[in-house]
Amino acid sequence: MTENRIARGYDRLARWYDLLAGVVFGRALRRAQTCYLHLIEANADVLVVGGGSGWFLEELLRHTQPRRVVYLELSPQMLALAKKRIVKNLPQALDRVEFVEGSAEDMTAEAQFDWVVTHCLLDMFPEAELAALIGRLGGFIRPGGGWYFSDFAQPTRRPMRWIASALLWIMYRFFRFTCHIHASRLPDFGPAFVRHSFGAVQQKQFYGGMIEAWIMRRFITKRPGRNSQLAA
Repeated sequence: MTENRIARGYDRLARWYDLLAGVVFGRALRRAQTCYLHLIEANADVLVVGGGSGWFLEELLRHTQPRRVVYLELSPQMLALAKKRIVKNLPQALDRVEFVEGSAEDMTAEAQFDWVVTHCLLDMFPEAELAALIGRLGGFIRPGGGWYFSDFAQPTRRPMRWIASALLWIMYRFFRFTCHIHASRLPDFGPAFVRHSFGAVQQKQFYGGMIEAWIMRRFITKRPGRNSQLAA
């Protein structure tokens, strides 16, 4: 990806991004992105990648007690909005957050966290790039840590399958035009996670199955079987 072009695209959308998401999906995205917050332990180190304008960061800080949060965001405008939100609403938590402009490639390999959080991020990457990204982000997770992941999915039942197909078609063309992402369709997340020995241990669906939330853990002693594979 050309990261500068992508960042500029999301800069242009920054002030309207959450509003647009709410108009299309109501509160479904927010429910998916907060339904597992209770699993994040007190004093955890958390890496949030592509967190956008910061509403999730505020929820994370309100409802959990992380020791440290690294908030990694490619868009300078999104990052500025996130910091402004915390300064205004939770100034007492500001010293626990490190705001970093950049991508996963800018993180040092030695960085270690108890949790990695990616909400509506991995769908930006074609399958050829997805496995490498999951491998890099997975390398930041300490043994026993978790990955809180939510994103879009293709429902199996009609008529929601048709509705989701139409919405995904529109969304990918919109974001390819405005933000220059490389992906042109929803990738199959499952094989990329399994390749790096991650499997789903908890899962919830929202918006008729078009939005899914997952808790991923690394399988140490054996690779997950079919029942542990993430299905997009």
